[in-house]
Amino acid sequence: MSSLQSPYKPVLVNADPSERRRWPRKTVLIRAIIADLNGENVSDCTIRDVSTGGAQISLSRNLEKGEQTYLVDAGNRAAHLAKVMWTNADRAGLSYSRSYTIGLGLPPQLKFLWRLLLEAKLSEVDRIVAAGVSVGLAFKSVGLTNELLHQMARHAGGDDKFAQLLFHARRLLKV
Repeated sequence: MSSLQSPYKPVLVNADPSERRRWPRKTVLIRAIIADLNGENVSDCTIRDVSTGGAQISLSRNLEKGEQTYLVDAGNRAAHLAKVMWTNADRAGLSYSRSYTIGLGLPPQLKFLWRLLLEAKLSEVDRIVAAGVSVGLAFKSVGLTNELLHQMARHAGGDDKFAQLLFHARRLLKV
């Protein structure tokens, strides 16, 4: 071993010096939503790649570098508080500051994440039904069950928009 190589540090061959990611990433195509810190300015997006520490998304609206936002992955019932690290015409790179499971134990100040989860799931139901699938099967395919709606209802207190969405979802399930 030469005196320049340490036995404790890996030697990277042909490593790209511009690559600054700390975690390996996985290419995916996941429908998600992005929202401001109050859960009000909501847009659909697609997660293009993901890692433990962040994600690359594509979306139709512009984000500002340094902006804080929530990325909600409805399929995994996960929400990530994230900082926009870079942006271009239709994509952005996010670095997660904190991640939450949307379920029991979610801090009360983040209960709006329940509404965002329901909005995302209902949007997916609409897409599936538009493709010719029955409403009942669409609800099952996105994981919207009566049990989940009941769990969500316990967290809707004081949010009229959320209560209206729940009423609409329950009515659709009975059809």
